[in-house]
Amino acid sequence: MAGPRSTYDQVTATAPLLRALVSTGIYPLMSSLPVQPDLSRLLAAERSVVSRALHRLHEEGYLSVQHSRRSVVRPVPPAPVNGPPTVEDLVGRLRSAAPSGTDLDRAGFRKSCRRAKVWWNRRSVPDAELLREVRQSLVASAADLLPLAARRHPDAHAVLGYTVTAALHDWPVEREIEVWRLACVATAVLDVLDLAGDAA
Repeated sequence: MAGPRSTYDQVTATAPLLRALVSTGIYPLMSSLPVQPDLSRLLAAERSVVSRALHRLHEEGYLSVQHSRRSVVRPVPPAPVNGPPTVEDLVGRLRSAAPSGTDLDRAGFRKSCRRAKVWWNRRSVPDAELLREVRQSLVASAADLLPLAARRHPDAHAVLGYTVTAALHDWPVEREIEVWRLACVATAVLDVLDLAGDAA
C-alpha cells in the first residue's frame, strides 16, 4: 500500500486531471461531479486521495464541496472554462492522437487494460518503452470505441469526455505517476467498451 509520500504525490497528480475535466467542459458550470466512490474508481485512487483533491479544487474556487453531497462546479470559476465539447470533437481529438498501425483486437485492448491496472495495483514501474506501448494501445482503443459507444449511448457524454481527458491531458513525466494515469485510462476504456456493447 502507498505510504504518505505516495498519497501526497497522487493528490498532486489527481487535482490537475480533475481541474482539466472542469476547464474543458466535461463537467460544465453548475454540474455535479460523480459521487466520491465513482470518482475513486475512475481515478484509481483511494477515497481519501479523491477527497483531498476535491478540496484542493474547492480552495482554488472551481468546486463547491459539501460533506455528504456531490461536488458541484461553481458558476463563476477562477479561470475561463470551455463549454461542453461535442462528441465529434472528442472523437477527433482521440483519432488525431492515436498511433497508426495499432492492432485493434479487443483481446489486445483488454490485455493492455489489465496490464495497466496490475502495474498500478502492484505499484510496479515498467520500462519507458513498455509504458509507451500500452499507452498507445489504450489511446487507439479509445479512439476506436468512442464512436460506437456514443451512437449507443448519446447521454454518456461525461464518460466519453473523461476517457479523452484521461488519455490526452498533459501526461506526467514521472513514470510512477504515468503508471497511475494508465490505470485511469484503462478503467475508462473498459467503461467505454461496456457502453459500445455488441457493436464493439
